Amino acid sequence: MSTPLKWMTSYLTDRYQTVCIDGELSEALHMTYSVPQGSVLGLKTFIMYMKPVGLICRNHGLSNHFYADDSQQYLTFKPNENVSAREALYRVESCLSDIVSWMHTNMLKLNTDKTEVIVFSSKHNKQFVNDISVTVGTSQIKPSPVVRNLGAFFDSRMNMESHINAVCRSRYAQLRQIGHIRQYITSDATQSLVSSIVHLNSLMYGVPKTTLNKLQTVPNTAARIISKTSRSCHITPILKELLWLPIDCRIKYKILTLTYKALHDQAPLYIKSMLELYTPRRALRSQDNTMTLVQPRCKTVSYGDRGFSVCAPQLWNSLPVTLRQSNNFVSFKSRKTYLFIHYYGCQ
Repeated sequence: MSTPLKWMTSYLTDRYQTVCIDGELSEALHMTYSVPQGSVLGLKTFIMYMKPVGLICRNHGLSNHFYADDSQQYLTFKPNENVSAREALYRVESCLSDIVSWMHTNMLKLNTDKTEVIVFSSKHNKQFVNDISVTVGTSQIKPSPVVRNLGAFFDSRMNMESHINAVCRSRYAQLRQIGHIRQYITSDATQSLVSSIVHLNSLMYGVPKTTLNKLQTVPNTAARIISKTSRSCHITPILKELLWLPIDCRIKYKILTLTYKALHDQAPLYIKSMLELYTPRRALRSQDNTMTLVQPRCKTVSYGDRGFSVCAPQLWNSLPVTLRQSNNFVSFKSRKTYLFIHYYGCQ
């Protein structure tokens, strides 16, 4: 037995568990299965242990994502075709049945109380998916209008309104606490506190402008707290002084960052696989390494244009060639300056 294998074996064997209540410890119980909760190796070994679940999903034609003990299985189908909808439902239920059987064999249990189903569809196709339900064991699971996925709230229309409402409630609660102590701390300290609160992700690209405007009020309020200005003051000069981009530009900034990392092998492979560098069909004198991406065509604006494989090449190709050709991530971060100048029209 090799040394690494011996090390892992000693980590996973001869473990005991006790319970402490009011300072009294129970008798030590020998643990035949499980890994230490909260440990780094515990998480990695659990993911390796769950690898067969991914194989089961792929055997049934489902895609999957795993994060620790959270897993998502998904597939696409045409809701207005009965055969396609029935086939998709059959594949999902068959996959879940095999997963439950595998878990029973391997000392695990699928918690049906925490299992949720959501059907993403447009408002025109909603009528075709109202009666869908998924059978897991003896439980019938109806689709939920909103589900939480790793801290983000997904709704069936993917307009991100539920997520933005939750973000606004949480951020305003934190900003109110900072506002109470603002007079006792410096502007730099306040900006450091606020910067850890006002952050976004690329999921909100392409959402309705009215929804983004609601989210824009969060950094606006944060800027007023830092600068100690009233609500009657115009906010744009304050944001400009703080070098803060508006919400829509911040979202583009996140997408461009992920695109750069994907092109330079610093992002997961499934993200890199969505991008394709443009190669001319014949040699041209102007054929330099411009790092131009192929722009896929999409039929739908509300959903298709928001996909990473569509919006990332569009935003990336709009950057100057000098930024796209940058091989250093630190120098590439000047794209934020480019967006700042592009929006505010100044240097």
